[in-house]
Amino acid sequence: MNYLEVCLGLAVISYVLHVQIKLIKSAVLNKGQKVYNSILLWLIPGLWAFIVNIIIKRPKKDIVIKSNRKLPDQGFYESGTGVLGD
Repeated sequence: MNYLEVCLGLAVISYVLHVQIKLIKSAVLNKGQKVYNSILLWLIPGLWAFIVNIIIKRPKKDIVIKSNRKLPDQGFYESGTGVLGD
């Protein structure tokens, strides 16, 4: 085995370990799906790790600021009557 093969093997193993940790912590899949994906992750390491990484990727959440906030029309208006109903 030459140096390139060893480096590629270590790179694939480190990527699979990274995806395995993300898979275990993921809330997207149930326990049975995590077990099956873990088995396939180690049987077909490179391809399956790429697929699982896409599946469990977290959706991006937008930061809500005043300019992009969407509020329902609340219909507040001034009635002209006072607090005591005068």
